[in-house]
Amino acid sequence: MRLTPDMCELIGAIIGDGNIYKNNYVDITGDKNLDLEYLRRRLLPIVKEQLKYVPKIGPGSRSIRLRINNRKFTFFLNNLGIKSGKGKSQTVIIPSKISENWRLAKACIRGIMDTDGCLSFDKRRVYRTPYLRIILHIKNRDLIYQIYSILESRGFAPTYSTQVAYNGRMHTLYLSGKEQVLKYIKDIGFSNKRHILKTRRLIYKQAPVTQW
Repeated sequence: MRLTPDMCELIGAIIGDGNIYKNNYVDITGDKNLDLEYLRRRLLPIVKEQLKYVPKIGPGSRSIRLRINNRKFTFFLNNLGIKSGKGKSQTVIIPSKISENWRLAKACIRGIMDTDGCLSFDKRRVYRTPYLRIILHIKNRDLIYQIYSILESRGFAPTYSTQVAYNGRMHTLYLSGKEQVLKYIKDIGFSNKRHILKTRRLIYKQAPVTQW
């Protein structure tokens, strides 16, 4: 298996909303109403092309799930440093073989943002006009710091904050303002339909389209 941009985007989605179970299979989960098209039209073709395997998409308890039953792939992930079992979300970082290559790193960040990030339109009165932000809000401080450093090295101006929430300490990365959001879209982009439609509506003032 090779670290192509598509493979790294898939790995980013696993870092964001995936898990490896007993070195046997990988599950990537999403909102059953908002992420089905992303799993079906983006991640499934990547798995099919990169792994020569057709994964199954089915319902989870409160979500939709893409399952990759491929032990060779789980060992590949383990060898990169993405481990099986609970606690992955709080400890995983982008493997150095990916983070040190911008072409691969930006694809991985796209996968993380497509699964765990959001595009926000802040309408609080403190702003004269609604304020655009891309936000990544997770428990994993090391991953936030790593993405912050990668983006900063590529000319972005990220900011960072920590909050104490009911479920533990949360860490948040922001790309704030229309200029930063447009730079993200140009340099990295989204693959998840929910973010693409929101981008069209909030930034380009285009009516959402129904066709993928």
